[in-house]
Amino acid sequence: RQDKAARLWKKYGVFAYIAAGLLIGGVALNEYLQSRQSADVEAKAAAFESAASELETGNYEAASSSFEALASSDEPIAPIAANLLAEARLEGNADTEAAIAALERAANAETPIGKLSLIKAAYLKSGTSTRAELEAYLGSLPQSEDQFGALAMELLAAKALQGGHTASARPAFSALRFLANVPERAQ
Repeated sequence: RQDKAARLWKKYGVFAYIAAGLLIGGVALNEYLQSRQSADVEAKAAAFESAASELETGNYEAASSSFEALASSDEPIAPIAANLLAEARLEGNADTEAAIAALERAANAETPIGKLSLIKAAYLKSGTSTRAELEAYLGSLPQSEDQFGALAMELLAAKALQGGHTASARPAFSALRFLANVPERAQ
């Protein structure tokens, strides 16, 4: 038995060494990739904090350039950075179009931050857009059964009222009073 085991080890032992080497190499590679990813996340977080600090102190140019880089990335923080980029552009140089463009980067109907971005952009567009344009811009959001749907419905009703279409604004405002998705009024 011992001779047979020694022959098998001599014949196939190299594969055991290769397997052990691959296992150790795989663990090392995994650790390296995790540390690299962790360092990248920390760098993005530091850049975000720095940009937020610049925005808070009124240094809009520096905040805009930092948020621009973060909003252009495919990182999970990009939609939030796009919203803060819009704030920097709106407060910094009152550039509504640039703020809308920043919000549209994050706008979609899938995530809460995406819906919020779409609502914010629609509010910024509401001064120069018709009700029909806003309806097309918001898409199906006013029909969604969440707070964002209620906000979109309210914006469209307000736009109808502004245009003198009280017949279409009144039912929308009445419906908003009874919908479950409307946030409670702050006391």
